[in-house]
Amino acid sequence: MKNKRNNKNTNVLSHRLIIPVATTFLLVVMSFVGFIFFGGSLSGADDVHAVRITIDGSTKTIPTRAKSVGELLESMNINLREEDVVEPARDAPITGDKFSINVYYSRPVTIIDDNNKPITARLAERRPEEIAKRAGLKVYPEDKIDVATSNDPLGSGIVGEKIVIDRALPIKLSLYGVIYDIRTQANTVADLARERKINYDNSSILPKPEAKLKANDVVFITEPGKQITTTEEAIAQKIEYVDSTDLPIGSSKVREEGAVGKKVVIYEVSQNGSKKALQEIIVLQPVRKLVARGAKANQDAKFDGDFASALSRLRSCEGSYTSATGNGYYGAYQFDVGTWNNYGGYLNAAQAPPSVQDQKAWETYKRRGWQPWPTCKNKMGLQDIYR
Repeated sequence: MKNKRNNKNTNVLSHRLIIPVATTFLLVVMSFVGFIFFGGSLSGADDVHAVRITIDGSTKTIPTRAKSVGELLESMNINLREEDVVEPARDAPITGDKFSINVYYSRPVTIIDDNNKPITARLAERRPEEIAKRAGLKVYPEDKIDVATSNDPLGSGIVGEKIVIDRALPIKLSLYGVIYDIRTQANTVADLARERKINYDNSSILPKPEAKLKANDVVFITEPGKQITTTEEAIAQKIEYVDSTDLPIGSSKVREEGAVGKKVVIYEVSQNGSKKALQEIIVLQPVRKLVARGAKANQDAKFDGDFASALSRLRSCEGSYTSATGNGYYGAYQFDVGTWNNYGGYLNAAQAPPSVQDQKAWETYKRRGWQPWPTCKNKMGLQDIYR
């Protein structure tokens, strides 16, 4: 009877010991679970950190002794492609509790950019603007980006997620005479004015309000009560000259007629009738006119023998054929503009070829001798014996 009583007492004691032990164990487990779910820290484990890791939008918190992001990913058997993105980088150290890591897996993306060739790539970015930037595309705030999954990946040739960029139209807006480069999704001129909250009337806007907009159109808007009008005006052609030894000095011949140009001028017309040019649009570029000017000396010019030698001595004293020193005298014989008098079709002597300058010197000598060159006549000992 005594042994049975002792055994019974022993069993009761064992049951009494199991209850606190089990309770303690349960509390430890619950504390560890609370650590995991609530980002707590492990008391007495300074090398263990709670890390919050998000993989493609799915988040969990884990304890780890990993020293870096890369070491943690390796311990979790997370293998990444080159195109995948990890924030922070793999070599970033894990510095404490509540450390956050984001992993973005890349996936196939096809970008449709208006009429451009589709771009297909593996990208980890999620925001459409970031996707376009990563693909090397410039996206403007006015552009619209739609995201859709292709329902026909084989038949359409589109792989994975589809990004469609609806480009805004580049427009030049002339607003009260000031031109702005803008972009818009507006379909008509009137839509553009409403989009920008611009007041106008039918006479103060060009093109007409109902006109469809196209890329690079120019839209003119001025104050209500003013009128916009257009006129066609001629653009004068330039005249280019070439020297010709086939034509005698003083003569000319048109080799190419060319043509005048044409431009459209947009004016703002005030109520008093005054005009202000807003823009000129060249419709037809002018074509230069080419004129040959004679550079062949007249047959009666005595440039041989002694007179040619005399002219050579005069030039050595006066200057070179291209002299234009700014003192009002030009060329080899230092003619002023008044004496030269547009001779041979040249504005001054320095612009004329040597044969023309020699001819002018000969004609001047025949009328006046060496009198126009008194200093050099005496210095060079020139005799008036050639006329």
